[in-house]
Amino acid sequence: MRLKTTANQKEKTMIDAKTDLKKLLADSDALIRQGRDILVAEGKVMDLREWITLADYAKKHHKKLNLITQWISRGVVPADCYVEIPSLGKKLILDRVYRE
Repeated sequence: MRLKTTANQKEKTMIDAKTDLKKLLADSDALIRQGRDILVAEGKVMDLREWITLADYAKKHHKKLNLITQWISRGVVPADCYVEIPSLGKKLILDRVYRE
């Protein structure tokens, strides 16, 4: 009887370990997804859910791309709402309405 109890305890311990591992992996995946949306660029931490490329901004807000670049050069888009990331070859703009 004691051998059967020990075997059951070992099996329960293995099941608990597998459950703990699954939880650890799920937690790790959640952190990776969270980290994927954050970028450190030029010493700034940026939440990428708030930033989009100029082309995506133009499509989303039904504007021409050259109008968006003009807004940037004229200061319609504030400097802290636009960033160039040369290492990625991307220009990003904070996704908000600047002009109707």
